[in-house]
Amino acid sequence: GASIVDFSNLNIIFAHLNEMETVAIQQFAGAKGLTLNSIMQAAWAMSSARHSGPVVFGATTSARLLHGIHYDGTVGLFFNDIPIVVHVEDQDIEQLATVIQHDFQANSPYSYLSSYDIAEMLGRGPEEAPYDSLVVFENYPKMQEDSLKESRRGRVKNVAYWRRDMADIPLTVYVEIRDGRMTIKFSYNDAVLSQEEAQARIDTFVRIVRACTS
Repeated sequence: GASIVDFSNLNIIFAHLNEMETVAIQQFAGAKGLTLNSIMQAAWAMSSARHSGPVVFGATTSARLLHGIHYDGTVGLFFNDIPIVVHVEDQDIEQLATVIQHDFQANSPYSYLSSYDIAEMLGRGPEEAPYDSLVVFENYPKMQEDSLKESRRGRVKNVAYWRRDMADIPLTVYVEIRDGRMTIKFSYNDAVLSQEEAQARIDTFVRIVRACTS
């Protein structure tokens, strides 16, 4: 399995869709009644399928579904990652994304469960990562880092701000749309994947995503 590692093994590769491609994939998703998140997950499942059997990876969710909690007045991140299990056969990306979106919504009431507890139920050891890859679709509004560093609310002032990628997942795919362009960031552990292997997986994923824009 994929073992938990330190941050020194992380490397990053970026890929981008131009503005026309970004608009085209947004229109594709809207016309099919799908979210961009579901499209990205389907593309990742297709790019990760190698042999018969299911593809398993993690995906982030808001995890704000517990009743009786006043989230607006509670300090916490309130997001989690849950396993996505996909049987990739001869479906096209629309069919696969439709299944993934349905299953993701059906599993949302359980999104508070720890992915490590789920992994333990599936037979992974306590020192192993719950999945070999994770897909993160970032669709929340972001403040620029400079303004975030200087922001103040009441008596609370931010004095430091940093962002660190996850170290326990061998390959994490981050997708966001900013300034009209889709940016795809691949954070990978070079103790598990070589640069050539990571680049090959990235190229396959981006090719599948771009196919939705043609």
